[in-house]
Amino acid sequence: MRHIEYFKGETTKNWNGGLRKESSDQVYDLNDLRLKYLAKILLSDLNTNKEFVLDEVHQFKALDLASRKEHMKDAYKRINMRGTEF
Repeated sequence: MRHIEYFKGETTKNWNGGLRKESSDQVYDLNDLRLKYLAKILLSDLNTNKEFVLDEVHQFKALDLASRKEHMKDAYKRINMRGTEF
């Protein structure tokens, strides 16, 4: 229900969920919402792997900037490869 954060009181006819019109700004809004959803799921007390996730985060934060950037580059490559598998 995080989309309700974008509700501004418009009628349903005019309501677009608070997102901006299709543009790079809307892509930013959608990615921001996805990150919020992901963080809530991963850090939920119901997640049985929550401690593992937190340990991974702490290990990542302990890396130097160049290593973090390299890890992020590799992650994006893997994500893009998975997106083309279907």
